[in-house]
Amino acid sequence: MTEFNMLVVEDDAQLREAIIDTLTLQKITCFEAASAEDAIKILKRKSVNMILSDISMGELSGFDLLNHVKSHYPMIPMVLMTAFGEVEKFKIGIWEKSCIGYFVIVNGLMLIFVISFMYDWIQFSR
Repeated sequence: MTEFNMLVVEDDAQLREAIIDTLTLQKITCFEAASAEDAIKILKRKSVNMILSDISMGELSGFDLLNHVKSHYPMIPMVLMTAFGEVEKFKIGIWEKSCIGYFVIVNGLMLIFVISFMYDWIQFSR
């Protein structure tokens, strides 16, 4: 992969660290945010190729962040992730919000596959 910057937004510090470790092994530069609010601040300062965000977070959700990204940074693709038990609760909302995709956190290999696919998609779309 050539230079690829990703913003990882996850309120669970251990999970965020595991995701970033996995992506870093793939030579992906990561910026991290513990909340949607922090992510919005980072987006003002940093250029990213993609955003990977949890849905269920603090005051602002991943959907709130998606709305902000779509209106202020429409060219940045965003993937939402959620814990296994929450998929059905959010599935319709994800597609209504024009998110590129979503996945259930299962393991690091799946994460690498999703990111690799998105990287290829971004390169093809340029």
